[in-house]
Amino acid sequence: MGDTPAGGSKEAIERSAAQAVTTPEGSISGRLDLVGRFARLARALEAAGLYNATKALRAGADRELTRVAAPAAQLRRGDVLRELEGVRRDVAAAGYPEWFVGLLHSAEEAIRADTSLLYRDAPPVWTCRVCGELALDTPPDLCPTCRAPAISFRGHAALRYLEADGPAHTLGLLRDGPRQVERALDGRTAQQLDRAPRPGEWSARETLRHITSAEVLLSTRVRRMLEENDPELVAWQPGDAPPPSDEATDYRADAGADELLAHYRRLRLSTVNLLTDIAPDAWQRPGRHPEWGPVTVLSQASYFARHQAAHQAQLAAAVEGRVPGEPRKPGS
Repeated sequence: MGDTPAGGSKEAIERSAAQAVTTPEGSISGRLDLVGRFARLARALEAAGLYNATKALRAGADRELTRVAAPAAQLRRGDVLRELEGVRRDVAAAGYPEWFVGLLHSAEEAIRADTSLLYRDAPPVWTCRVCGELALDTPPDLCPTCRAPAISFRGHAALRYLEADGPAHTLGLLRDGPRQVERALDGRTAQQLDRAPRPGEWSARETLRHITSAEVLLSTRVRRMLEENDPELVAWQPGDAPPPSDEATDYRADAGADELLAHYRRLRLSTVNLLTDIAPDAWQRPGRHPEWGPVTVLSQASYFARHQAAHQAQLAAAVEGRVPGEPRKPGS
């Protein structure tokens, strides 16, 4: 994580921040107030047994949180570090558990070192669905605050990609991946593919390079997990100096879009063919990952299918000269 914008120049960051503070739909404080109102109403409706009535409210809360958070993807490392330090001091003063404050400090150290926060240093985190109490690693038999049983605690995955889907749906997503990428690139010129929407942002070709690099990783990792017994996985297989994270990019920087697309398509189809023929229980073959901890063939296949979907939005935005989350321009 270099000391450059995660998603654009200083001017782009300031523009994104201004758009977040005042939008046609309201300010940040207004959006967050609406999140609180949504959450309170959803809890009240749950208590009344009107479970289906809560779905729209929770979806609305997620919508507002997503739109408040989106501009943060453009922040510089220094800005992220300063804000994280401020949050750590605030939650320590508010009486959050020491381990929670320690995790935030570990995140700061990872940012300073430009490396990943490994699973051994950041075990699972849980919240009690009844009272909001926090727990680290495993939930207690009984919540120390409200005495709710362990099953009442909700675990929080490091990111949404780690939530495993079913084999059939995952295979469908993987199989459809090349068509989705090809559609985003169709009819675009080399100039369009090489143009960064903002300084510091990936161009469409650079985004495709990242998608292709991830496909190399998926192809290698799935085969290891099917052939070896609970392998100790590394964050990256190819290359002399493994990047610290699955989010790193390692494919040749000078590769053109045609080469990248062909290599990605070849690897993806090979992986789909392999997974189509495995026994049902093979989807649960395990491995151990330094960032994610225990994983399975299914969880990793789901991860990379969803990882592509996120970067596919970035790819589609880049060819249109915008960053993810920005509205499409007329005629793009």
